[in-house]
Amino acid sequence: MIGGITHVTMEAAELEHGVTLGTDLGFTLDFVDRVELPAAFEGIGTSDHTLPLALLAGPRGIRLEVVQHRRSTGRRGAYTPLFEGPPPHPGRPTVDRPGIRAALLRAGALADPACRAVAGPGGDAWFDSSGAPGGLAGLLCHAEDVRVEAAFWSAFARARWSTVGDEGAWGSVSSPLLPAPCRLVILPAEGDRPRHAMNDCGFPSIGVAATAIDADCARALAAGATLRAEPIVTTVGGRPLRMALIETPGGAPVELLSVHRDGSRGRPAARRAPVAPAASGAHPHPTTTAGAGPDDIHA
Repeated sequence: MIGGITHVTMEAAELEHGVTLGTDLGFTLDFVDRVELPAAFEGIGTSDHTLPLALLAGPRGIRLEVVQHRRSTGRRGAYTPLFEGPPPHPGRPTVDRPGIRAALLRAGALADPACRAVAGPGGDAWFDSSGAPGGLAGLLCHAEDVRVEAAFWSAFARARWSTVGDEGAWGSVSSPLLPAPCRLVILPAEGDRPRHAMNDCGFPSIGVAATAIDADCARALAAGATLRAEPIVTTVGGRPLRMALIETPGGAPVELLSVHRDGSRGRPAARRAPVAPAASGAHPHPTTTAGAGPDDIHA
């Protein structure tokens, strides 16, 4: 079963700069790590690699994962975050997207939507200029067939919709970390675009908590998803995690995550890489020691 959305991933040219941006957006640094991944998992290169990663806790629960790949595609990521409150730096470039702004108003996702380029080219985010800062409130994505994408999220993660139509769908998906559901807005794709990659610019992927990855992957595929990577086991933030990667019918990457327990199936655990030093000026990174519930799914 899918427990809900745990994090959104942000690609950063430099991990330290990404962490600084995350703190500016209201997140708090939890830990910094270097994660061993087989080449087949992300499908970016031909060799296994070590991925610099930082995890930041959010005021509304959903976390921000900052990663630094060796190279980026230069293309816009699959997701655009929706933040409560005004942008932290009013001077950042304004992105004029009147059609999306109108859709967000119709959806009631944000009271006064304003789009800013926060994470470099392709790293747009929406803010509520009239609200108080409150962290990540929701996600926006695009799909060629809005109805098919909405049906997938209903079957896969029990999304609840207030509106589903050819011109857009909006509703919510639960999160194991949120007191309130995560808003989800799906709009028609903006023309032809290449397949989304895990090293796209901006916000390329999200993570969901899975209680049984094999069964949850099978259910996702039955609902129209494509399997990008079979489950693996690696260590993130001092805790072994089991992870699989799918893409939705609309092509958006989604990581399925669960705490690894002895006896569960999957590729043998990857060798643990040394923990990277915390970003300059950031808080020390503690190791979580709580029980293996949704809160302990770091990545």
